[in-house]
Amino acid sequence: MLSERHPAKLGYSRLDEARQPSQPTSATTDPSGLIGNWTNADPETRCLQGVRVAAQAGILSVGLDPAFGRPDETPTCPAIGYVERADASAFAAITAGGTRGGLDLRLEGNLNAGLLVLCCYKTWRDAGRSGCFSREYFSKRAASGTATGGDSLDPVEDPLFHGVDLPERLSPEALLGHWSNPDRHSRGLCDLWISPCAEDVVVSAVAHGHIVWGEATGRLYTDVVDGNAGGVAASARFDFGFVESTLQIREVKGVLVVASFARFETRAQRDPHFIREFFYRPGS
Repeated sequence: MLSERHPAKLGYSRLDEARQPSQPTSATTDPSGLIGNWTNADPETRCLQGVRVAAQAGILSVGLDPAFGRPDETPTCPAIGYVERADASAFAAITAGGTRGGLDLRLEGNLNAGLLVLCCYKTWRDAGRSGCFSREYFSKRAASGTATGGDSLDPVEDPLFHGVDLPERLSPEALLGHWSNPDRHSRGLCDLWISPCAEDVVVSAVAHGHIVWGEATGRLYTDVVDGNAGGVAASARFDFGFVESTLQIREVKGVLVVASFARFETRAQRDPHFIREFFYRPGS
């Protein structure tokens, strides 16, 4: 267990963060790969039919086209761009967030082979309702193409994941235990431990160089696959003061897929970083 290890002094959470960036601020980072109108490859989606990424005066924003309801019912979200390496000159990932009625919405996406792989978290503020998570693929469409949404909804209904039958209680079983990164020279995390905690989970992590991150609470979400409630996903946030890292955690066929989105405090003068890694149970 992590608690049995001797904690190392907290330092850089990733190998390439120990290097000084080649550019002083994100103002010089190219966002063009993210900018544009993106349409969901799945026409039967119950989440987002499309997203619109724009930049004005160096500030990114994301407009949402829900699969149900009208786009103008969902506000534009401020967004943050991420690089994959300390010396990268273009954003390769993005996060955005907003609120609508009684729920919080968070988007986490990255570019892969010309597609925008976008994950969506829907979190109800009512603790008695389970949240949703989805991971879908989007391709760029013509600039004039604006989604019109699907069926009309009552104003009190939520257009995201509309009609998905959610379980009353989520089981974290598929996520629990010790997970190890087979790449022992990883720039990111080496080991993860996930344990149950009331309605959620506790995530413990060790990064490159035997740097102990400590523990963070991970919130559970229903993983919606092909419009249906599937497995379970989690999100955990580690705050070190100089950097805040949010982990997106999913289990896929025995593999733990973890995407990390790290944001530095302003005076650190570093672009936010993104990395996606794969973990296996030791001995598997």
